[in-house]
Amino acid sequence: MRAPPVRFTEVGGEHVAYQVVGDSDRWGMALTSWLASVDGQWEDPEHLRIWRTCRAAGARVIHLDHRGLGGSDPVPLDRLADLDDWVDDVAAVLDAEEIERVPIMAEAEQVPVAVRFATRFPDRVERLVFPHPWIRPPWGDEVVELIRQRWGTGEVLRSMGWNGDLDFLGRTERLAAPRGVASRLLPAFSRWDVSGDIPNVQAECLVLSVIGGPAPEQGVDLASALPNAQLVEVRPTGRYWGDRMFERILEFFGFEAATGERR
Repeated sequence: MRAPPVRFTEVGGEHVAYQVVGDSDRWGMALTSWLASVDGQWEDPEHLRIWRTCRAAGARVIHLDHRGLGGSDPVPLDRLADLDDWVDDVAAVLDAEEIERVPIMAEAEQVPVAVRFATRFPDRVERLVFPHPWIRPPWGDEVVELIRQRWGTGEVLRSMGWNGDLDFLGRTERLAAPRGVASRLLPAFSRWDVSGDIPNVQAECLVLSVIGGPAPEQGVDLASALPNAQLVEVRPTGRYWGDRMFERILEFFGFEAATGERR
């Protein structure tokens, strides 16, 4: 599977990098963690498996780098990880592809982005799925300090459970963000507050809380606070894959996901 070309669209005088994976006429949107950039995902076997599963199910998926990260334009550090800017990024790439309404998967720090998007643009969201969800960063000051000291070497992603040698992990970190940017992200995420948005989400939601994950209790809390959500607890079988996690996501979105492995 080859990486599709990177596309760009403009928002607020700055450019957002994104990709469209697949050629189906049925759209989905994947808001993946900032740790995996548009360019960096294509060397990672875990992400390749995700994209293959999506294509096999007939999904055409759009994903992006927010401004300040990856292949998108830099922003001033005092504007880094502005929640409403990130919501505008999502709207901009959907507009660029003339997508009016779409099911959205959002993981990790992208959960607040999807929640805020769903309250600002309720007519544009079909359904929402939250795998590995958290509303507040589940890592403490020690991870922020590790990013400040070692980002770009691969040691940060290794500490978070990513597989691969340090050359690969270090390149993945550098493609995601420079060290100075990366060190400011977790403190920025901790200032986000969507507690007032969550009760106003109208879309049907699926929350996938991973047993033994970094913050399983946040998934439980999120599901109980959303007006129309079901909670499924899954056991991990890899960094992303647990109890048919992505098959569950695709089926919830109305795609027919293949199961099992080809032999």
